[in-house]
Amino acid sequence: MATAWKLDGNSLERQPAGFLGTIDKKPLVIKVNRVECLRVAPGGAVGIGTPSPRSKLEVNTTDWDRPALVLCGNGRIWGACLQFQEPESPPYYITGMKGELLVGVGNPETPTLHIRPNALQIDGWGHNELTPITLRTITGTGDVDWELRTSVPDATGVGSAAFEVWAMPANQPRLRIEDNGDTTLAPSGGSVLICGGLLQIESPSKGVHKNSASLVLTHGSFHWTLQTKLPDDALEIWELPSNQPRLRILPGGDTHLTPAGGNVIVKNGDDVESIRLDGNAGDVILRNADLAEEFDMAELSQIEPGMVVVLDETGRLCPGEVPYDCRVVGVISNAGSHKPGIVLDKKPEQPNRLPVALGGKVYCKVDADRSPIRVGDLLTTSPTLGHAMKATEPLRAFGAVVGKALAPLGGGRGLIPVLIALQ
Repeated sequence: MATAWKLDGNSLERQPAGFLGTIDKKPLVIKVNRVECLRVAPGGAVGIGTPSPRSKLEVNTTDWDRPALVLCGNGRIWGACLQFQEPESPPYYITGMKGELLVGVGNPETPTLHIRPNALQIDGWGHNELTPITLRTITGTGDVDWELRTSVPDATGVGSAAFEVWAMPANQPRLRIEDNGDTTLAPSGGSVLICGGLLQIESPSKGVHKNSASLVLTHGSFHWTLQTKLPDDALEIWELPSNQPRLRILPGGDTHLTPAGGNVIVKNGDDVESIRLDGNAGDVILRNADLAEEFDMAELSQIEPGMVVVLDETGRLCPGEVPYDCRVVGVISNAGSHKPGIVLDKKPEQPNRLPVALGGKVYCKVDADRSPIRVGDLLTTSPTLGHAMKATEPLRAFGAVVGKALAPLGGGRGLIPVLIALQ
């Protein structure tokens, strides 16, 4: 007959095969005051607070104000520790110690994650070692990861402490903030996009830069500052370190170019200066030659640059072909190397118009067969379509002179520079 299991202790020396448990497929149940406290299922699953445990240990509670499981410990290193171990891998552990919840791998003295009542801390150990946080978006075409990293100088002091945002799997940094405040957007190249097309910089409410919002562009020791300023809410571009304003735009639309003095230079597509506004001297300097005005043409296909034009009966212009014609208006601009510096009454939406030189220098078609042309000769209309000739009859030339020759032509027809001088 088997010896009863004693409640004050048992010795297995005489019964080495003794055990506490069952010999059939029934669970082992431990009760206190007829209430079940622990159950060991036939497969070995242990349940506390559950009649049907599904894992090696399952703890369940219906108390809303008490935890289901409490781990306590006073060890210097491990504290109250929960360890996870896989074959041939360092242990993962979660431990509570000194008011922190610590999570780490391997050595409990170097935890990676610290959770405090009001803070979350991730540590990296060693010089220039990263401490990444990975944010993952799972999509139908593949996972997209972003990593938040920190880094420190290496053992020789090379590098700097920085916070970085990396795009994975491209393994490229997109944002870097160094401990000295320098911030780099898309440091590995690419574009910086402002959502909604808006970049907003607000002025501080106090301090040296109060009431002034600024954007500074730097190249070496040279700086440009884009800023807004009170009291007139002007937008300004300043040159540093000379600390001089170069552009000022007021809310009403008034624009001041180089308000501290200097020149405003406009260049053409070949990077050649075409217009200069001299703020100190008050001059407007134009690279091109004549003052022109657009007119309606009677027949556009008959007219070429450099032709002398006259008024027809409708008030439109056509090439002159009558000697000493008092209806002469001027010379079509854009012939040779002289281009109009100013064009008046320009209407791009009306294609049957051309600029006519009314003053300044212009290249003009001339006919020297009737009389050689010398520098300084007055020119008038001729019988040759659109050509000028030397005015040899002063009385007939009155009111029919188109200009003065600036170059000679001994005979034939050609293109010479002329100073427009209608008289």
